[in-house]
Amino acid sequence: MIAAGIFSLSGVAVARIGSSAVIAFVIVAIVAGITAASYQPVP
Repeated sequence: MIAAGIFSLSGVAVARIGSSAVIAFVIVAIVAGITAASYQPVP
């Protein structure tokens, strides 16, 4: 149940620290995208 966990944790984070939690999730998404792109094979 990883998918359900991310929604419940994001609700807790927004309740505790406010809208800056959204910025944190965006930064994490960018870092995850860069990490995923680094695993792509070079043609």
